[in-house]
Amino acid sequence: MTNEWQEKLPWPPLLTKQEVPSLYNEKGLMWPDQNLLAQHADAREAEKEMEKQIRVALASGIKLDHMDAHMGCYYLRPDLSDIAVRLAKKYRLAVVFPFPDFPESFRTVLQKNGLRCPDAFSGLYWIEGEGSDPSLALKTYENYLAGLGPGLHHLYIHTAYVTPETRRIMFDVAIRDRDFKIWTGEEIGDFAAKWGIKFISYSDL
Repeated sequence: MTNEWQEKLPWPPLLTKQEVPSLYNEKGLMWPDQNLLAQHADAREAEKEMEKQIRVALASGIKLDHMDAHMGCYYLRPDLSDIAVRLAKKYRLAVVFPFPDFPESFRTVLQKNGLRCPDAFSGLYWIEGEGSDPSLALKTYENYLAGLGPGLHHLYIHTAYVTPETRRIMFDVAIRDRDFKIWTGEEIGDFAAKWGIKFISYSDL
């Protein structure tokens, strides 16, 4: 529901401007952040667009297992949160619990509606000092895993291949490349196994 890249990666809503005018900014794209979306979005139009995205993904053959509020976009207003719950129930999807400081009351709403969400949501992004010590990121992730308690934890990461296109678009492509290499490598899996940590997908819920 948001597009922080704007002209560098210019995607609009799936529905036309005539159908969902409140979801378009002056450039003809989605709003660049969640606060602008919350300020401008008409709830009925937001619901139409969100459901359209789900249906297009399903029609393409993608097996959906959860809804993820990019940048926390549908948790800033109660009406948008209600839409997320309705659509999650309708399409039998889990819901990502977006930020550590998100109100516990919404977790209760999800649980009352029979929807699963993680017990904890966290992530690492820029790690100070990693420029001079490439191994620091892996060590930091290993320390994170070692400190986890029992429960269902969602760790968000940012991954991307380094290509001419991603170099042009993404100021943080080096971080995304780092995450890709760590989380597709064997070392992090071996470390998790040592601590009895099991990696799952939302479809396992």
